[in-house]
Amino acid sequence: MNEHNEKNAEGEVVAEALSQPGWLASVRWRLVVCMLVSQMIMTGISWIALKAGTPEVVTFDMKGTWDIFMQQSAQQKLDEARAKSLVTRFNQAMTDSLTAWQKKHNAVILVQPAVVSVQQDITIDIRNDIAARMQEGK
Repeated sequence: MNEHNEKNAEGEVVAEALSQPGWLASVRWRLVVCMLVSQMIMTGISWIALKAGTPEVVTFDMKGTWDIFMQQSAQQKLDEARAKSLVTRFNQAMTDSLTAWQKKHNAVILVQPAVVSVQQDITIDIRNDIAARMQEGK
């Protein structure tokens, strides 16, 4: 019996497993590397999913837009019924324009006074779209 063999409770000779520290260390490192790589892949997938699903925050100057509309409509000298109709059309055009922009760009649109940090301003785009919608409705 050599020094690596032992006897079990029944007296049978059992060979002790030969330790192979190089092989075991190699397997450990491979396992660690595989775990790190898989963790990096999962983190990347999570970041992409989060980025794709997170809406962008933009601002719109609603007060300024209404003020410009009110100035332009006051210059037209309309009777009350036509003025009311024009306001309704403008309101619908603005709502439709904001909704379309929001859906197209996956964005949350906030009025400028509600935002304290610098965000993209879409006021000019929305005003141009409102003007085009108002021209179509004439």
